[in-house]
Order: sequence, then structure tokens, then C-alpha cells
Amino acid sequence: MKPRRRVVVSVVASLAAAALLLAVGLFQGGATRLPTASLPSGSVASVDVALDAIYERQSAFAATSADAPKVEAVAAAVRRAMRVEEHKCATSGRLTFHKKDGWTVAFDLLAGHVGRYYEFRVSAGAEPGTYRVDRQPLQQALSALGAGPLDPGSPSSK
Repeated sequence: MKPRRRVVVSVVASLAAAALLLAVGLFQGGATRLPTASLPSGSVASVDVALDAIYERQSAFAATSADAPKVEAVAAAVRRAMRVEEHKCATSGRLTFHKKDGWTVAFDLLAGHVGRYYEFRVSAGAEPGTYRVDRQPLQQALSALGAGPLDPGSPSSK
């Protein structure tokens, strides 16, 4: 291969590699997880669940649980959260985790706009932001605590 052609091939390959790294970085940047330091596994002593009554969509519910497997199920659902764009949605309740070290982490619940997900906004004790979680694991964990169905949210997509 001629030296000039080798340089051109090398530059093109370098540019392609840089573009790939940039694309991966942008993709991962848009899919940021809730920082694990917020609720490390085994760190939560209890959870308070407070759901607001939303006419024909969600019943009011309030409970506190220190039942380790049930608390861990709620925490595990929240730990899988992925960051989403901040938006103006009303809250429909709150989850407050009391950690064994005395710290409190609280999340304001949002119904979400996509049927598969439920959203929450960090309100205390963790990195600020709005996150989404798969609806089914969160609903299942809250149902084990006695909560009824969560507000299904708006059917419109974001």
C-alpha cells in the first residue's frame, strides 16, 4: 500500500472509531441509572409509602414497612431506574426509604406517560433528577405492601 493511501485509511479508521465512541457515550449519557450510592443493596431499614387518591385512577394508601424482603423488593425496583428528561407532571405519591445509617432518601411518584413505565422525581437524599422504572416490578412490590393499582398515567407518549 502506498504511504499516502495508508495515511488516508488510517485517518478514516480513526474518525470512524471516534464517531463510534461518541455515539456510545451519547447513548449511555441518555440512559443514566440512578446512582447506586442512593440505595445500596442491604442498606434500607424501612420504607414509607404514601399514595394520593386520584379520582378513579388510584386509591389513597399509606403504610410503613420494615419487612426486609418487602422493603428490598421496593428498593430493587427503584434501583433499576433510568434517568429521563425533566418535565412538569403532578406527583401521585411518595416513597421514603429510611436507610440503616440514618439517612433518608425520598422519591415523588409520577404516573408516567408510557404504559410500561412509572416515573419518580428525587425529592431528598439522592442526586436530583427524574427517573423511570418498569411499572410491573414496582407495582408488584407495592402490592405486596397492600397498595392498590398505581395511577396508569397518560396514554400519550413522550
